[in-house]
Amino acid sequence: MTQDSVSQFTRPGRALHVVLTGSILLYALVVELCAGQFAPFEGFAPEINANLMSLLRVVFVITGLAGLTLAAILLWRVHAVSSVAGAFAIAYAALDTVASYGLVLFLLGGQRLDFYNFAVPALVGQLLLWTQGEQWDELVAQEQAGPSLKR
Repeated sequence: MTQDSVSQFTRPGRALHVVLTGSILLYALVVELCAGQFAPFEGFAPEINANLMSLLRVVFVITGLAGLTLAAILLWRVHAVSSVAGAFAIAYAALDTVASYGLVLFLLGGQRLDFYNFAVPALVGQLLLWTQGEQWDELVAQEQAGPSLKR
């Protein structure tokens, strides 16, 4: 399989990376605009007490860690899904979901740190996926050249 045909298969994955990274950056723009335009921004649900916000933070952290763990498992065991592209999409979606948890917490409570505590790890994860592009190309080439990666 030529390099051109391999890149034909991985190009959508790279486009997905750009789109989902852009969505996290768009979340950051929303956070900064809300904080600036509605200063002092106390969230859209300021009546939520501190205990409930703390509980939400814990639930979102646990859910986010579960999503990141799922993404890591899928990346190490690509054969667990029907295609390399599927594993790639699931990993990026899990990372984007983590950032969206931070956005929800910010919109409820008004704390910028809530958003950035979730967005930064999501962006780092996306950067790590991006740097493994050659590995993805090799997996796609194997998938196209031989039998399915499923075991």
